Amino acid sequence: MQSQSGVPSAALQGCLEVCSRCKAVVETLAISDRDGSVYRVVGPHVRHCLDHFLAFLTGLPEGRIDYDARERDPGVETDPNKALDVLDMVTVRLEGLSLSESDQAISVVQLACPDAAPSMVPSSVDRELIFLSSH
Repeated sequence: MQSQSGVPSAALQGCLEVCSRCKAVVETLAISDRDGSVYRVVGPHVRHCLDHFLAFLTGLPEGRIDYDARERDPGVETDPNKALDVLDMVTVRLEGLSLSESDQAISVVQLACPDAAPSMVPSSVDRELIFLSSH
């Protein structure tokens, strides 16, 4: 979501920064964590966060984000190189968002209570990007 000056919105900048920092950590572990013992601890969280980004990007074209329907790729948890591939893809897709999508009204579907049906609430692209960058 580039502004007229070509600068991404603050919400998008936050997500791009999170992806950049995550990539730096995963790259370091891909090189230095020879037995994978550290990545086995970090990998599940990396996968969890990337799953949320992917759910957002998947639902965005139809304006309906369902974080509970995210696909969980166990390969991202165990293989830092696979995580890097997904991080690169997410980054490219985020960089391709347009400013017109920033205010786009969207709906978010998510289970709010284990014994209730999923809730659908109004949101915006920027609001969800802020959620993703803090996740």
